[in-house]
Formats: sequence, C-alpha cells, structure tokens
Amino acid sequence: MTELDPEASCGVREILEAALPVRVRVRKTREIFFIDNVKFHLDTVDGLGSYVEIEAQGREGTPPREVLEAQAAQWRAKLGIADADLEPRSYSDLLEDRRE
Repeated sequence: MTELDPEASCGVREILEAALPVRVRVRKTREIFFIDNVKFHLDTVDGLGSYVEIEAQGREGTPPREVLEAQAAQWRAKLGIADADLEPRSYSDLLEDRRE
C-alpha cells in the first residue's frame, strides 16, 4: 500500500493503515494546468525528481480515444518527451526499486 495524503479526510488513511502495512511513503507536490481538454500534472516527488503527466480528457466517448491519444502525443512532441522518457511504473514502485 502507498501512504495516502496526510490531509486525507474521513479516517480512510487510518482504516487502511490498520488493515494493511505501509510499504512505502510517496511525498510529492503537484501542480495541475489545463489547455483546452488536456490536463497537465507537474509532479515533484521526494527522492525521485520531476515528472509530467499529460491527460487528454473526453466525455462519454467524445472525442474518440484515438483523438485523445493523438492530442497527448502532439503535446509530448511539443514538449520534447520521447517514448524512451515514458515511465510506466508508479512512484511507489520506483521508490521501492531504489531501496533495493
């Protein structure tokens, strides 16, 4: 389990920590920006560095998935993010790998 945000409400964090052991703590700051329907997450993760997530959003299947993927790919190209730069693992997995 990855530790939840310390500001999490409703006791969810406490319930999960009582039921499951905490494997790793992910501490990050996140800024979110929108350009039209494209959402950009700019994350700085303690112990890992900086990351960007590009998410083209649709509603109820509009525009189609192919269009959304093309939008994200266009932004990746504009920002100079190559396929080799993509990271499929979660922050918690990356932090665990660094500990080993």
